[in-house]
Amino acid sequence: MSEERLILAFDGWTAGLPHYARLVPALRARGYRLMLVHLGSWGHDMDQPVEEERDGVLVRDIRYYGRLSLGAILRQERPAALLFLSTRAFAHQAMIRHARRLDIPTLHLFHGIYCAAPPMMEEVNFEVSPWNDLSLYAGKLYRNLRHIMPRYLGALATTARGTSDWIEFARELKSRLTGGTGAALPSDVRTTAGCVYVKGDIAEMRQYHLPDDRIFAVGNPDFMQFGLQADDLGSRLGLPGNGEIVYIETGLLAYAIRFTSREDYTAHLDGIAAAIGRHGYRLAVKPHPASVRSGLSAAIAKAGYRVYDNTDFVDGLRAASGAMTEPSSAGAVPAMLGLPLFLISCGKLAGRGHGRLFTRYPGSIPVETIERLDGIGADIEKPIDPAAHRAWLDEFAEPLPASAMPDRVADILQGLDRGAIS
Repeated sequence: MSEERLILAFDGWTAGLPHYARLVPALRARGYRLMLVHLGSWGHDMDQPVEEERDGVLVRDIRYYGRLSLGAILRQERPAALLFLSTRAFAHQAMIRHARRLDIPTLHLFHGIYCAAPPMMEEVNFEVSPWNDLSLYAGKLYRNLRHIMPRYLGALATTARGTSDWIEFARELKSRLTGGTGAALPSDVRTTAGCVYVKGDIAEMRQYHLPDDRIFAVGNPDFMQFGLQADDLGSRLGLPGNGEIVYIETGLLAYAIRFTSREDYTAHLDGIAAAIGRHGYRLAVKPHPASVRSGLSAAIAKAGYRVYDNTDFVDGLRAASGAMTEPSSAGAVPAMLGLPLFLISCGKLAGRGHGRLFTRYPGSIPVETIERLDGIGADIEKPIDPAAHRAWLDEFAEPLPASAMPDRVADILQGLDRGAIS
């Protein structure tokens, strides 16, 4: 039997490991092994071992390679393909530059539904702790000056095609330092091919300088963890519910966005619960994983709300009267069932908005003021056109089944390795 060929994943830390690990069985079936090289010891993930195996993935911190350059690491490992969950970091762009020079194909795999989020990035709420924020930026500056920029500049020096590459780097650096938005992404973000979860994100991947024939929709693996079945699609269209409205929370407090404490967040929920309670509806909550880790989920349960986790989330939706969502890709789940979906942009979330995934859903109801919920009964009873729902599913849920996502990605990586995608 021939030796397994290497797919090398590259990341800033180990938090993305579940996104890589789900690919292991499909890759192994095609004769590949997966290794993750991460930059944790540069500041994001300081306590990780130099090398370990987790979930079928060989995981190495960058210090495993000592003083080797990023290009030297690629020459030593000589992977069949290089895999990224993001290409916006300078370190990732340095690897892409080295890979191009070494004729190693690269793949950018989106790790969520990007069109679920509002167009503009959200600022951190500095009320949480100015000293923590100062420490955060000081650490980021140190990492960039000590580790990342020397590697990127080294890659640029050995791979630049001319002065235009240096001018583009200067423009990108200025944009980052001044907080510029709206500018086109630099060419360094471009990989050989890109994978998105759903067709609706193809437009998002185009920004990474990829043509449509190198962008592949592979399915949303998040649907797998909720136990969503094919029979669930459109199953709630026109059906009455049990009076429960499931609120999908996005971990804003954990990331210091908009909210300053658990009490601050539960007060936000209390206001919504009171507004719908006047019309005979009750609120339940599906917390973000970050809120489970931070303790907010427990605080929500202590405040008297029913809390759903991944295992019973869809069961709750199968009986509910509707759902509410902050801009979370999990909000696609009640939409797939055909439930009325309230887009929460009121109170402390005023002006935050939602992405195309939600604004194009035919059963969406924008909630920009708490008073808008006075019409909740009529909104829930308003029918959703089945043909419009099917068109939305085609754009924002396909391809299905989601369980085939790892095989689809593995096929694309194999195609890159064999030169079928170039």
